[in-house]
Amino acid sequence: MGIQSAMFSGVSGLNTNSQAMSVIGNNLANTNTIGFKGARTVFSDLLSSTVFGSGGTAQVGRGVGLSTIDNVFSQGTFETTSSDTDVAIEGDGFFIVKEPDNDTPLYTRAGAFRFNEDGFLVNPEGFRVQGKLFDPLTGELAPGDPADIQVKNTGLVEAQKTTEMTFTTNLDASAPELGAGAIDPADRTTYNLQASSQVFDTLGDPHLLSVYWRLEDAAANQWGTGYTIDGDPATYQALGGLTFDAEGHLPDTDGDGKPDPVIENITIADWGNGSETN
Repeated sequence: MGIQSAMFSGVSGLNTNSQAMSVIGNNLANTNTIGFKGARTVFSDLLSSTVFGSGGTAQVGRGVGLSTIDNVFSQGTFETTSSDTDVAIEGDGFFIVKEPDNDTPLYTRAGAFRFNEDGFLVNPEGFRVQGKLFDPLTGELAPGDPADIQVKNTGLVEAQKTTEMTFTTNLDASAPELGAGAIDPADRTTYNLQASSQVFDTLGDPHLLSVYWRLEDAAANQWGTGYTIDGDPATYQALGGLTFDAEGHLPDTDGDGKPDPVIENITIADWGNGSETN
């Protein structure tokens, strides 16, 4: 091998490995790209020459070349998102999408879908996701080719305000007695326990109802209660008292097996863009 051939072999190694580094860099750059499939480089030696000598023949290499760049279609990891329309495929397969004005099907593994203003399920590029109706009774798909997935707006469903709420919690019998007094949501020393639950106004907007308990008389097992809306101390309203028996039960004077209602309906007003509810 002459000096020129030796230099060519070395340069071919540098060029080929620089291309391999580019592939690796692209893989790293797309670590957080949804549906991205990595690639790998495959090397091959270049044509060699035969050298004859006293020991027989030998092959002298001419360097290395990049044979191919293969896509790696191995299963990626799943991520939890806050969108109900973000989906992923476990195993083999692709999502079918189409451009709005083109019937040519395209295939993707990226499942970051959203409904657009026309009700079509689309990907970030606006391509419409294709699908078929599924019959849950028979477990079969509807016949025919996949079509655009569209949810048509046939009218608004009227929002329902919260009218009743079941609140379950535990009161600590060993909690320190704070005595009779007012509960101040902004002062943690004025109550023993606070718990919250979500309620809805007449527009369907969510609000956080927080209930506070204050142990006023440990011997009588009497607790004072009150509530706030959306964590605002200015909305605090007292609810009255709860008195438990020695076994921790609320009284049942009418014998119907249910605790007597000792707290009247809660009327919540001035929710901004919602009206009052009970």
